[in-house]
Amino acid sequence: MSKPIFHKFDEFCSGLVVNSKELGIVPLRLWTPQIYYLRRIEAGVERGIREFLTNKSRQGGVTTVDLAIDDYWMNRHAGTLGAMVSDDGSNLARNRSILTCFMDHAKEGTHVGCETFGHHNNFELQLDNLSVLSYLIAGKKKKSAESGDLGQGKGINFLIATEVSSYADAKQIDKIRDSFASEHPWRLYLWESTANGFNHWKDMCDVAERASTQMFIFLGWWLHPNYRLKRDSNEFKVYWDGVLSTEEQCNIRDVKQLYGKEFREVMGYDLEITPEQIAWYRLQYYEKKREDMKALNQEHPWTNEQAFILSGYKYFSSERLTEAYKAAMAKPFEAWRYTFGTDFPDTRVHKTNATNAQLKIWAPPVTGGVYAIGGDPAYGYNVESDQSVLPIYRCYSDRLVQVAMFSSVNIRTDQFAWVILHLAGYYRNVYINLEITGPGVAVLSELRNVQKNQRLLASRGEPNFSDTQSCIKHFLYSRQDVLKQSFNLHTKTTEQEKEDMMGKYKGLFETGRMEINDAPTVNEMKYFGRLSGSLKGMGGEYDDRVIGTGLAVLAWMRWIMPMLANQNQTYAIVSAAEANAKPQESSMILDFLKQRGVVMP
Repeated sequence: MSKPIFHKFDEFCSGLVVNSKELGIVPLRLWTPQIYYLRRIEAGVERGIREFLTNKSRQGGVTTVDLAIDDYWMNRHAGTLGAMVSDDGSNLARNRSILTCFMDHAKEGTHVGCETFGHHNNFELQLDNLSVLSYLIAGKKKKSAESGDLGQGKGINFLIATEVSSYADAKQIDKIRDSFASEHPWRLYLWESTANGFNHWKDMCDVAERASTQMFIFLGWWLHPNYRLKRDSNEFKVYWDGVLSTEEQCNIRDVKQLYGKEFREVMGYDLEITPEQIAWYRLQYYEKKREDMKALNQEHPWTNEQAFILSGYKYFSSERLTEAYKAAMAKPFEAWRYTFGTDFPDTRVHKTNATNAQLKIWAPPVTGGVYAIGGDPAYGYNVESDQSVLPIYRCYSDRLVQVAMFSSVNIRTDQFAWVILHLAGYYRNVYINLEITGPGVAVLSELRNVQKNQRLLASRGEPNFSDTQSCIKHFLYSRQDVLKQSFNLHTKTTEQEKEDMMGKYKGLFETGRMEINDAPTVNEMKYFGRLSGSLKGMGGEYDDRVIGTGLAVLAWMRWIMPMLANQNQTYAIVSAAEANAKPQESSMILDFLKQRGVVMP
């Protein structure tokens, strides 16, 4: 493509008219959020990306500019096979009406050349250049098996999909994607919506943020030129007192940290939040939304995270989460992937890339180091979870530092046990606290089976690997509210136990005594909160990593921390002593595993 995909688009838009909420019928002039949106798409296309997902603030003009793109694209690219998807019939009729108005008022003789209608009805628009736009309704109710699939029988190389969060049936989204062209030179697929809680739209946005073939775009309220009060207005005098609240300071900082660099690259000037904007936002909160922050965040979020989070329910503070996530994203790690055979000695671990990593290692073992592992197998504490996780932390008397993270889906309980043995052999002095609700019992059973098998190995004259088990200190659970304590191996995480565990976790994290290097763990923490009296991932969000980390915290708090405190093993003292120490290179268990063909990192 020698020219930008929206070459002279602003000139094309000047020939269109729109019925503006504030100004009435006027020529279409692009606002800041619309310009930012178009430039982000152009930048993505230059990188080979053709699918874009935009989470937006309300009334930002994205749907309007998308309809203008409809007109522009079909006129510019003869033979376009397009689709416009709306959430219901009413919005489809409205969008079709705006598009028709655009086409009726387009100036003759523009660089595009405006085609006449071949035909136009309730189902599709066809131009004389053979471009076709199908009108589709996703629906707000799940489709029956008899109603067919969205986009069935259609090839699509251009898509505009609006208010995607309101679509009832997420499977229909997958169906229409099956109709997408993958090689057409002018293919383009645009999805946009406001947030609507934890549903398929959030899942789509999460995927787009990390995908290589999609781009995620966030359009905050602060981009809108009309979302500000005039300095000479009475409203400004009421709502601007010259002082930013602590929350406002945090929001402004988050916006600049998350979007400032990107904004300057796209727009060519710095992103600034002005008193006029703050006053407007306060007016919305106090008068328009009647102090309902949840509703305000969904319609006018500062950040993408705010758009989805149910205000007031978050467990961890936003400020600490932002700091931790930024730090974690900057931490390099070694990436490894496991393969398994029929038994533990057949275990292999291979170098891989970050995308395919099951095991991330930030720090190798250190002689004399003490480590805590929290183990939450798939469908363990959370029966809806399909991930098995093993967060590993280096322990000090006053601090926890994450050194490794294993996470995988579709791993068997025996294989999960082998990973525990593998990592215990690597890090040596390990306390393992396993969630033994449900499949955790099978994991624990396999650990014991391996221990029994050492006798058979010894009888054959092969190296005995009893050291495999001796390097694991099984966490002993005991109730803290009884005078005579009784002990059990590992933990069954009841609601009461979880409250205690997460309280300790929160305290460590909020006071900066816990270094979490796994960015997905911090991301899960963003959506962890209290709903209906229970602590869990909100809206069905995963909390595997959070629970696994909590189990490691519990082991540290009850058993490791008191021991290290008696030895005065603080982070500062130990770090100073180890400044010139080398990583542990060999041991009985490492030598044994190497002899057996178990590859170590």
